[in-house]
Amino acid sequence: NIMWQQCLGGTNYEYAYSVHQTSDNGFIICGKSDSDDGDVSGHHGGGDFWVVKLSPSTEITEATKPEILEISVFPNPFNSSVQITYSLPYRTEVNLAVFDIVGRMLVSLINEQKEAGTYSMNWTPGADVPSGLYLLVLKAANKTVAKQVLFMK
Repeated sequence: NIMWQQCLGGTNYEYAYSVHQTSDNGFIICGKSDSDDGDVSGHHGGGDFWVVKLSPSTEITEATKPEILEISVFPNPFNSSVQITYSLPYRTEVNLAVFDIVGRMLVSLINEQKEAGTYSMNWTPGADVPSGLYLLVLKAANKTVAKQVLFMK
């Protein structure tokens, strides 16, 4: 059941490459247009890159909003332990790992099935882990998000 629909562009090809929900519950869309009519006010050659902001006034219900996978860390930078919080849109396999600056995996923190909800855990690097920039990579719900953390002994 279509609850809301919006066509953007003209009579030639349009491509939406990325859609994200904004903090005001609207959406921002990044894409490309080959048109020179309709919503397109001028074609500048080849494919033109477009960024479109849709206001939240479209009243898209929670059930139709994109499922968002989120991860946050506190404190950052940290010197002994960092709290990792992540939210899952639905029941899914979760993988959370820590990588160093050159892409080597230091540790896998989670590799299990989880229910929808918000989870929190701590990562305390071992004595052999040097100070530096690390990447927390969360894979779940067919998506991947990452967060940089700075460890300072």
